[in-house]
Amino acid sequence: MFANLLSQTQRRQREVELEQQREIQRLNADPYDPDAQRRIEEYIREQAVLENMAHALEYTPESFGRVTML
Repeated sequence: MFANLLSQTQRRQREVELEQQREIQRLNADPYDPDAQRRIEEYIREQAVLENMAHALEYTPESFGRVTML
Protein backbone atom coordinates (compact mmCIF):
# COMPACT_ATOMS: atom_id res chain seq x y z
CA MET A 1 0.00 0.00 0.00
CA PHE A 2 2.83 2.38 0.89
CA ALA A 3 4.68 1.65 -2.36
CA ASN A 4 1.50 2.32 -4.33
CA LEU A 5 0.93 5.62 -2.55
CA LEU A 6 4.56 6.62 -3.04
CA SER A 7 4.45 5.85 -6.77
CA GLN A 8 1.23 7.85 -7.17
CA THR A 9 2.77 10.81 -5.37
CA GLN A 10 5.90 10.65 -7.51
CA ARG A 11 3.81 10.38 -10.67
CA ARG A 12 1.78 13.46 -9.69
CA GLN A 13 4.96 15.37 -8.92
CA ARG A 14 6.45 14.47 -12.32
CA GLU A 15 3.21 15.56 -14.04
CA VAL A 16 3.28 18.91 -12.24
CA GLU A 17 6.93 19.44 -13.19
CA LEU A 18 6.22 18.57 -16.83
CA GLU A 19 3.27 20.97 -16.89
CA GLN A 20 5.46 23.74 -15.45
CA GLN A 21 8.11 23.07 -18.10
CA ARG A 22 5.49 23.18 -20.85
CA GLU A 23 4.14 26.47 -19.54
CA ILE A 24 7.63 27.97 -19.38
CA GLN A 25 8.28 26.87 -22.97
CA ARG A 26 4.96 28.34 -24.07
CA LEU A 27 5.73 31.64 -22.35
CA ASN A 28 9.22 31.77 -23.83
CA ALA A 29 7.83 31.15 -27.31
CA ASP A 30 6.45 34.72 -27.44
CA PRO A 31 8.38 36.82 -24.90
CA TYR A 32 6.85 40.11 -26.13
CA ASP A 33 3.28 39.13 -25.31
CA PRO A 34 2.08 41.29 -22.36
CA ASP A 35 0.17 38.37 -20.82
CA ALA A 36 3.25 36.16 -21.06
CA GLN A 37 5.33 38.91 -19.46
CA ARG A 38 2.89 39.14 -16.55
CA ARG A 39 2.94 35.36 -16.06
CA ILE A 40 6.75 35.26 -16.23
CA GLU A 41 6.92 38.04 -13.63
CA GLU A 42 4.46 36.16 -11.41
CA TYR A 43 6.48 32.95 -11.78
CA ILE A 44 9.71 34.75 -10.83
CA ARG A 45 7.97 36.29 -7.81
CA GLU A 46 6.65 32.88 -6.72
CA GLN A 47 10.14 31.37 -7.01
CA ALA A 48 11.60 34.20 -4.92
CA VAL A 49 8.99 33.61 -2.22
CA LEU A 50 9.73 29.87 -2.18
CA GLU A 51 13.47 30.52 -1.95
CA ASN A 52 12.94 32.99 0.91
CA MET A 53 10.76 30.46 2.74
CA ALA A 54 13.34 27.71 2.30
CA HIS A 55 16.06 30.05 3.54
CA ALA A 56 13.99 31.04 6.57
CA LEU A 57 13.19 27.43 7.41
CA GLU A 58 16.87 26.51 7.13
CA TYR A 59 18.40 29.34 9.13
CA THR A 60 15.65 30.50 11.51
CA PRO A 61 13.23 27.61 12.08
CA GLU A 62 12.42 28.93 15.56
CA SER A 63 10.46 31.79 13.99
CA PHE A 64 7.85 29.28 12.79
CA GLY A 65 7.04 27.82 16.17
CA ARG A 66 7.34 28.18 19.89
CA VAL A 67 10.64 27.82 21.63
CA THR A 68 9.90 26.66 25.17
CA MET A 69 13.39 25.59 26.17
CA LEU A 70 14.59 29.09 27.08
